[in-house]
Amino acid sequence: MAMNVSGFYKDQNVFITGGSGFLGRVLIEKLLRSCPNIGNIYLLLREKKGMNIMDRVTEIVNLPLFRNLEAQKSEIIKKIIPIPGDCMNINLGISESNYKMLEENVSIVFHCAASVRFNDTLKKAIIMNVRGTRETMLLARKMKNLKVFVHVSTCYCHCDKKVVEERMYPAPVDWRKYIEIAETVDEEILTILTKKIIDDLPNTYVFSKSLAEHVVDDLRENVPAVIVRPSIVTSTLSEPFPGWIDNWNGPVALVVAGIKGVLRTMIVNEQPIDIIPVDTTIKISCAAACEKSESGKYEDVSVYNIAAGEATAVPVERLVKHGEDYILEHPIDFLWIPCCIPTKHKAVFYFYIVFMHLIPASIIDFILRLRGAEPRLLKITRKMYYSIKELSYFSVNSWIFENYKMLLLGKKIASNDEFNLLDFEKFQLINFLDTSVYEACILLLNCTPGNSRAKRNLAWMLMFQKILKISAILLGIWFLFVSEFLQIIFNYAFDIVHSYAVEIYS
Repeated sequence: MAMNVSGFYKDQNVFITGGSGFLGRVLIEKLLRSCPNIGNIYLLLREKKGMNIMDRVTEIVNLPLFRNLEAQKSEIIKKIIPIPGDCMNINLGISESNYKMLEENVSIVFHCAASVRFNDTLKKAIIMNVRGTRETMLLARKMKNLKVFVHVSTCYCHCDKKVVEERMYPAPVDWRKYIEIAETVDEEILTILTKKIIDDLPNTYVFSKSLAEHVVDDLRENVPAVIVRPSIVTSTLSEPFPGWIDNWNGPVALVVAGIKGVLRTMIVNEQPIDIIPVDTTIKISCAAACEKSESGKYEDVSVYNIAAGEATAVPVERLVKHGEDYILEHPIDFLWIPCCIPTKHKAVFYFYIVFMHLIPASIIDFILRLRGAEPRLLKITRKMYYSIKELSYFSVNSWIFENYKMLLLGKKIASNDEFNLLDFEKFQLINFLDTSVYEACILLLNCTPGNSRAKRNLAWMLMFQKILKISAILLGIWFLFVSEFLQIIFNYAFDIVHSYAVEIYS
């Protein structure tokens, strides 16, 4: 019998951590749009300077993401109930009264909150991603009507394995011990020991997310628990509209940097990468919650790798090249003509960084100083370099993320259900990239690709590039000619001196 995912959420109260993040916002929009009879959505939010909790809710629902719900905005805000708190704190920083209210009313939990920065200190990563998960699980265990707990992990938390299966793996270390260490040991000491602690894993994010899975597994008693592991999450495929994105994370950011002419090189191999649309990730997560709750099988954690699979994977080099070709047909206002040269050799990469990033950035910043403007390109170049370095582990290695359970789950969803995966069954990464780049330019760069001014600028830049190339060729020919001419003069002078010397000594 086909699953009715939309019906599962009828009259259910949902608690969401990380609701202000990329995944969390799409989750909130999807639940409100596809489950009109849902109960309340309790949203854990930190207070921001100069902005109260309700202002943050208003900020979320005013995003372009929610434009299909514009007519119901007043009703939507009533269903979103902000809970002041912070995953960095004990009990999630929730007041005693709110904590008890959640215990009484919530039936479904989505734990999306996480620090996704690769360069976080080990202390922060563990407190946020490991202890934060523990505190969320402890709250879930006290909920009287809990139907399911969904923890959002990542496929890359097991990147020490070339094939990542949809199952739990043995714990590398004791998460309880590392929470204690993070709480008690000085941060500077932990930072010094980080490389030794995380061992073969590339960064603190992956390490802490790996431990967080075992927090869920160890504390799952009486908790129907699901772990979903997305691969690289990027723009929406179709819902609420194609191409929505609000951050610079993931491959779309690299492509956008490339088409702006800022990214000129990166270190990659020829292996494909796995990219999954954010709306597909949310559909699978919501469907997994439904299946777990209705299955009655609560003994083990259900694990789903939310990955596109090998059939749709494309090498990074091809993605960047396609982005360049697309933007030359639909130009934007860029710094220079897009031309990113990927390489798999570190020595070549550093050569390119110096001559294609640092030197041009220094020249442009020098010109900006002379004009009295603020130099900024070197700062951008520095950030770009560190981003490329942080991503290099993932761009030069490859993995197979098994997704059999995910695909089987998709087939169980009724075709007329709002959570069906009919759009994903036709997923083609290159076509998807075109839409993603177009929308990213509008949403992130505030420009429309293919506008008349950008086309004129591109024509001038192409002409200037041709002039530079012709000048370089002519200069080379001239240098060869001059070199040959000088060589003739040198040989003639040498012959004269040699003859004179012979005459003297003979």
